[in-house]
Amino acid sequence: MTLPYRQPTKEQAALNPQMKEQILDLIAEGYSLIKIGKIDGLPTRQAIHYWLRHDPEFAYRYELAVQLRAEVLAEEMLDIADDTSQDVITDLNGVEKPNYEFINRSKLRVDTRKWHVARLDPRKYGDKTEHHLTGNIAHKHSHTHKLVKEMSETELDDEFTKSLNS
Repeated sequence: MTLPYRQPTKEQAALNPQMKEQILDLIAEGYSLIKIGKIDGLPTRQAIHYWLRHDPEFAYRYELAVQLRAEVLAEEMLDIADDTSQDVITDLNGVEKPNYEFINRSKLRVDTRKWHVARLDPRKYGDKTEHHLTGNIAHKHSHTHKLVKEMSETELDDEFTKSLNS
């Protein structure tokens, strides 16, 4: 659901160093801009976006806070994965059974964070791919070593005709 864009008020757009520090701290702790915007006394997401566009220092420090957020989310993944406190439930007959709802919710929470941190810091948390190419390359066309910009129109036409005929 996309909400209409709200222009920040003059109060929200005003440069307030203490508020900016608080916002950067919350981002570094793992808060999203949506959550921050819902906290009483803090500016809306739109006002924060306004600051990001108009205050280069804030934008730079925001990027650093986002990198720290990725670290927090990565640590949360370990905590979630290690939490087995609700993995087993006891039914009315006293029989222990796996609590699939909790286990699946934990998997979803880890997977969501994993996806998010890979986008926040792809160099550190993104999927690593390697490409190994093998084989021979055969040239069907003879190429001139002359740069195209150095060739006359006639030379370009001749090269084009050669490539079509071979």
